Amino acid sequence: MYKKNEELITTKGLGKEGSPNYIKKGSKVKFIKVANPDCSDLAQSLLIVESNEKAIAVRESDVRIKSLWRRLKAVIEVNEGMYENFPRLRRSHHNPIKRLFYLVYYFVADLIKGEKVDGIDKVDWK
Repeated sequence: MYKKNEELITTKGLGKEGSPNYIKKGSKVKFIKVANPDCSDLAQSLLIVESNEKAIAVRESDVRIKSLWRRLKAVIEVNEGMYENFPRLRRSHHNPIKRLFYLVYYFVADLIKGEKVDGIDKVDWK
């Protein structure tokens, strides 16, 4: 998702206000690497960034990519991965047309089978 030496923008002040190492909200920092790439909890994933010639570790939620389109693309990729593992989440799809389709799809599938199913294609009709 991140490119090496990419400029990120801080979403909140980092460090103790008034100290020489304080980084203000909206400051630009340079991405170095992901500190824990296997972290399953996105709120706890850490990035190593560089600011004022110093490398620091910050939470991924404390910085953002400058490009709106790349941020949206990342959100859509995460959602698509969740839809594969948990098909019923497609009922809250980010695309309103697909959301309506899957709401109707699962409503009909549940009516036909009489219980909650992951989809008509997954129903054992025997």
